[in-house]
Amino acid sequence: MPSVDVFAGQLRGLGFDVSVNGSFVTFPFKIQSGSRSGQLVTVGIEVSGDFPANPPPGPHVRPHLGHPDGHVNPSTLGGEWEYWSRPFPSWPSTNRTASDYMAHVRVLFSQL
Repeated sequence: MPSVDVFAGQLRGLGFDVSVNGSFVTFPFKIQSGSRSGQLVTVGIEVSGDFPANPPPGPHVRPHLGHPDGHVNPSTLGGEWEYWSRPFPSWPSTNRTASDYMAHVRVLFSQL
């Protein structure tokens, strides 16, 4: 089974309404903490073929929110999206699942 399908299945198991397009999964996400708490955004995650050995890179976000730490770039998903270059350095110390990656995403959104 392709890595993107494994990751998508894990997200669905967490209750996310996931769409798969090529190597990307996209889904609605309600920000849970920080200054944007309660805001609904769409998150896109590119899943490489070597998942779970390596984590996805940073998330793609729609609409544009910016990030206080910078490193926000145009997204390959289109002009309505932005890419947050935020690697997940502690990946090797996790169980290497979509749940672990989403914990990383939640931290990123809490920083807004």
